[in-house]
Amino acid sequence: MPEPHRIRLRRPWRREISAAAVCWRRHFNRPTGLGADHQVWLVWQAAGHPTARVLLNGIELCALDSSGPDARFNISGQLAARNELMIEIAQGDRPPEGDAPPGEIALEITV
Repeated sequence: MPEPHRIRLRRPWRREISAAAVCWRRHFNRPTGLGADHQVWLVWQAAGHPTARVLLNGIELCALDSSGPDARFNISGQLAARNELMIEIAQGDRPPEGDAPPGEIALEITV
């Protein structure tokens, strides 16, 4: 089986802070050249991430807790031409730092 094609979702993220959570939003376009046999996975490699919610186009993919492994979501059937990914981390004693969510977030395209 060939290696997946990986698209890292780096900048630009928009960070929003409220009393309850820190939220990062990022838009991305549907990858081009996808055929019926392709699958698109959203992968968040954030070992030790805090409690978080992951939403794609306003639909919650999952709620994660810090004890869980890295997250993988098959989003093949949920992609629009233009997409919004949102990661929301509950405020704790100290909000997460940085312009982007902790860890690495990417799309992986497999055949």
